[in-house]
Amino acid sequence: MSYKDDLAVKIATYTGEQMVALAYEAMIENLEDAKNAIINKDIDLLNDKIDHNREIISHLTATMGEEEDDISLTTKQLYLYINKLMTDSVIRKDTQILDEAIKIIIPLRDGWRELSKQLQELEAQKAPSIQSKSARPNVYAGMTYGKSDISIYSDSKDWDKG
Repeated sequence: MSYKDDLAVKIATYTGEQMVALAYEAMIENLEDAKNAIINKDIDLLNDKIDHNREIISHLTATMGEEEDDISLTTKQLYLYINKLMTDSVIRKDTQILDEAIKIIIPLRDGWRELSKQLQELEAQKAPSIQSKSARPNVYAGMTYGKSDISIYSDSKDWDKG
């Protein structure tokens, strides 16, 4: 299943935590596509996928805010390392380097998915009755699309958790 499946619905309904997990899912899918591009010697596709991941990393980094706690610093270091791996893979045309990047991103994605699940369970325990619309966070998101991909843009406060 692709992160692009029902993307408009996901953007409209996902929490901030789910959006971060979705960004990681997009990165993983882009890296898989980049591996295929290396195998097929499609340099343009390789560059497009790596550039898209760099945009995602840039957005995630920017939305972290300026806090300099241990988690933020470690996450930023991981992003820098993933970027280095992507650059090395493009230079060397080596799919194994991309596999290493994927191995780093998968636990990040899974962690954000689990966090989202736990927060939803906690919220359900607190308010078993139907929640009003005003109790949910406002999410302002949009998207642009091109021939082969949809880019996610969000102005939500929840993205600062990425």
